[in-house]
Amino acid sequence: MLLYLDESAASEKVLFRRRSWSQIGHPAYTTSELVTKTRCSVLPALDINGYLPGSTLVVEGAVTQMIFEHWLETAVLPRCEPFPGRRSIIIMDNCSTHHSESIKAMCQQAGVYLLYLPPYSPHLNPIEQSFHLLKQWLRRWRDLAPRQSDFDNLGVEYKSAWIAHLEEASYAVLKDKDVRGMFRHAKLPC
Repeated sequence: MLLYLDESAASEKVLFRRRSWSQIGHPAYTTSELVTKTRCSVLPALDINGYLPGSTLVVEGAVTQMIFEHWLETAVLPRCEPFPGRRSIIIMDNCSTHHSESIKAMCQQAGVYLLYLPPYSPHLNPIEQSFHLLKQWLRRWRDLAPRQSDFDNLGVEYKSAWIAHLEEASYAVLKDKDVRGMFRHAKLPC
């Protein structure tokens, strides 16, 4: 019944771990190649079963209101049912890109209720925990990430490989996780 929407940013910078193991008395060193930051935004929709299949969008740069509205209209609302059906209540934070008359009109036309979380309340949104798991997965499996040195054309090819890697990671991260636990942690009945 509940569907949570939010966006998160990720770049190559998220791949670096801040801590590492080493012998006592010796600092931990690591080597990495110099990277040009490709900042991407991930837009998933989370319900009690995990991310909605086929609804996750990864875009280069920040999410604008136009991108959010298009994603909501084409990828999210077609997978929702009118109230009181499955995924009939959409819950979002108070980000400025989430507020527009067209968003309210699209949801009303689809028969979906639209609710906003109180300001400064990420602890009430279970999708925030999934973002933590996504970034943790990217750090753990950083060897699978595309490397700039593997591409002749650092522009388009590398950026599209990084976006594809983020899309793959977003589906892999919740594969065997207890999504209901995320809802319980946010004090939501499940």
